Amino acid sequence: MKTLSTFLLILTWAVTTHAADPLQTLSSIHDFAFGGIGVAGTTSEGEVAFREIYDRPSAKDDFLKLLNSGNPQAKCYALVALRGLNPQVYSSKIEEYQKDKTTVTTIGGCMIAVFPMSSVATNIEAGYYDSYIKKHN
Repeated sequence: MKTLSTFLLILTWAVTTHAADPLQTLSSIHDFAFGGIGVAGTTSEGEVAFREIYDRPSAKDDFLKLLNSGNPQAKCYALVALRGLNPQVYSSKIEEYQKDKTTVTTIGGCMIAVFPMSSVATNIEAGYYDSYIKKHN
């Protein structure tokens, strides 16, 4: 009986997590991460939501919303997306973020770090995350 209860609890959590709106998920995501993270090299919740939004016909508008109202990590995902989807908007916004000292929590592999937005924006501008977009297209 205990095993069945545990299974149902996990199943309910999985369905609820997967059913969440990716835009809402990404707007308050805790970490900015692309590529495998953690010991198992899993894809982050943020990257999964990012890819779901990126595939939408409304992706440009959705990422612009995130850039304007998301938390710092969401804004980083939005900048990566807009760099590919809407270079004009990206170009008009990136300089602002390259001066921003707001902190961003990032994950790379097994390393969790906190950087100023300016550092992450500089990496985005340098094309550090472009391969994740190209892989997806």
